[in-house]
Amino acid sequence: MNKLFSNKVFLQIISVVLLIISINLFMLNRNSNKYVYESVDRNLKKAITELENMNEVIFNIYMQENSEKEYKIHTNYIGALAREDREIRDIYNIKYGAFDWFELEIINWNIRDIKDKKNLTKEDEQYLKTVHKYNKELIKAYYKVLDDNDMRLNKDYGKLKKEYKEFITQANKISMKKEYSKLRKYKVRESEGTENIEAKKEKNRVSLQEAKELTTEVLQKIFKEKPVIIEDKKSRENTYEFYNEWEDGKDKNSYNISVGKEDGSFSMYRSSQLVTAVVSEENLEQKAIEIKDIFVPKDYVCYEKKKRFDEGNLDEINYKFIRKVDDVYDESHQIQIEMNCYGSLSDLRISDPLNYKVVNIEKPKVAKKDIVSKLTKGNVINVILVKNTDEELEYRVFIELNEEIYTYIFNANTGDKIDTIKSERMYFKRVNNI
Repeated sequence: MNKLFSNKVFLQIISVVLLIISINLFMLNRNSNKYVYESVDRNLKKAITELENMNEVIFNIYMQENSEKEYKIHTNYIGALAREDREIRDIYNIKYGAFDWFELEIINWNIRDIKDKKNLTKEDEQYLKTVHKYNKELIKAYYKVLDDNDMRLNKDYGKLKKEYKEFITQANKISMKKEYSKLRKYKVRESEGTENIEAKKEKNRVSLQEAKELTTEVLQKIFKEKPVIIEDKKSRENTYEFYNEWEDGKDKNSYNISVGKEDGSFSMYRSSQLVTAVVSEENLEQKAIEIKDIFVPKDYVCYEKKKRFDEGNLDEINYKFIRKVDDVYDESHQIQIEMNCYGSLSDLRISDPLNYKVVNIEKPKVAKKDIVSKLTKGNVINVILVKNTDEELEYRVFIELNEEIYTYIFNANTGDKIDTIKSERMYFKRVNNI
């Protein structure tokens, strides 16, 4: 044995093997970090946009402007950062402080409850003003961090981690202010109709056991193995949080999972990215079809497919589906699938996997031609019927001007115009290769 280790050729071989292993481990760690940093940076940027949009809604509610308008407040990216918060803190070495992404979701629920009231109390008005100011400070802090690091236009990979850490530091300082200490604890007093809403929520309430069974079923369908589902002790007020392990004990296909306690909404994202060989775009699309065939019912249509590139290479593909009943698109039933360049499912969101949201699709009281007749300018390229998440039937009229598409929204039963927005969710489009 001693002679073997004294052999120079043998030692050289061992040195080369160790060098190769160390290089591979370094590249694995580097690529994993790059994946995480870019994902967090993307979610942070869009979360700030959500705060900006929230403040616009708060202004209109507070001023009681356009009281008939159905304001939509989206917190998809705020929610993503809330779900991933523990992993991000571990990877970025960030200690817990006063700021919590999940508190922004709770604040959003309060705003929605206030929005649904006919009459605002003085306490409601003061709450809206304080939230608006809090959001404004967070938004200002984010752009200051970008300016301080010269990252408005150029996203330097090496600075992504620093950018997020500096923002969290500033967010912690803002959240420590006394005037913001009670934002999360605010309780919106009930108004007319609240009892029916609460009764509906209680009827649809998902138990812990049901949430575990749903999570087990989803993972087993994908991987053909029974997972070990572990409840995260940091489960939220409105969601059950889980992560998975496997019976063989191997560290593979690890996900963080959230199940809504009130509606059973399901989302999961890949919590660790083990770098394997990049697959071709054709193989990636085929794997997306396999996931679609498992989870997307026949009455859903795929209306959006977005490719994301990193340094010229395909990094991920995101598919969005919505349920279509007769000629009506039902926003209560949507599915999102995200595949990464390694052929793995990186994100899955199902708005109603337990089919709690039974929505009646009725015929509109106003005809489509009567809606179109109201328009005298612009090129109408499509008109669709949509049942929104508040179960209200709408006409969405898509109008093109100078190669930009805008959406007019009309109440399908009264014919009243509700809103004009830049077109984002064009459900009439079709992705035919999935």
